[in-house]
Amino acid sequence: MDFFTNAIDVLQTLVIALGGGLCVWERNLREMDINIVTVQPQG
Repeated sequence: MDFFTNAIDVLQTLVIALGGGLCVWERNLREMDINIVTVQPQG
């Protein structure tokens, strides 16, 4: 039973870490989206 309790704790920690990482990543993408300059090939 201790194994399952420990596994659940680890999964909860991973979910929290992933959620925080996604928030930071999404915020960085928004900032990059403002600064992106589109380059079109000349032809």
